[in-house]
Amino acid sequence: MIQRTTYYISIENKMVEKTNLPGQAELEINATEEEVEIIKKYMENNKIEQEAENKILKNATPPASYTPVVGDDESYDQDFAKLIDLVYKLGTEETKQSLEQFR
Repeated sequence: MIQRTTYYISIENKMVEKTNLPGQAELEINATEEEVEIIKKYMENNKIEQEAENKILKNATPPASYTPVVGDDESYDQDFAKLIDLVYKLGTEETKQSLEQFR
């Protein structure tokens, strides 16, 4: 039998915790450790994209040699969609209702 544990997630803060920290986590799921690792991987991919975006925004005038990588946004969107789908699948009824806006 698969062992599932309750986890609390904040997509915005990129957090997955076993304890519900008030004001931190807005979603509740029941997942295996392997599923949590997948969720964390998607969150890390989103974090990398955000850090790259923040770097670009800080240097408002990109150097002449700057060439945006085509497909980065698409990859980010796909990872975000996969993250939402997985959290939705593992989520409680309340979590599913919260995620309806993203689906």
